[in-house]
Amino acid sequence: MLREITNNNSSQVINVKGNTLNERRDAWLSHFKTLLDEPVDITETTGNTFFANKVVDNLPIKTGPFEMDELKKSVKNLKNDKTPGPDNIPVIIWKSSLFHAHLLNFCNETKSGNRPNAFSISSILPLPKKGDLSKPENYRGTTLSAIASKIYNTMLLNRITEFVDPIL
Repeated sequence: MLREITNNNSSQVINVKGNTLNERRDAWLSHFKTLLDEPVDITETTGNTFFANKVVDNLPIKTGPFEMDELKKSVKNLKNDKTPGPDNIPVIIWKSSLFHAHLLNFCNETKSGNRPNAFSISSILPLPKKGDLSKPENYRGTTLSAIASKIYNTMLLNRITEFVDPIL
């Protein structure tokens, strides 16, 4: 899968340093845990003023159930070759109009607070950077999430963008 995503057809296989599969797995886990568990200090980048300045009292963002046209717009913009997440459901399934009513219902259930556990699960795929590829720190991670969660997030984003963009 890594070769498909990076378009790297070289036959060279490089393993992360470690004597056993478990040691190599632990090296990956340690690397990504270090990257993902570091707290972010927003005062460092914003000077603690970002959240202090109110920009607007309210925005006319739709808050009701999603509608079929919103779903179709989000699904239409998905690329067919997008890699599926841990659920292994490819884009082509969600693009089929046979599933649109079910997907719309699913997204509206999610919006009303019944978020599925699958939306909280993702896979991290290491992609090589430069340097010694036997060291995990020379990789960056890309996250694969369920396509249905991406569709849901896109519908939310589409609702707020037209009102938030002019303010930013």
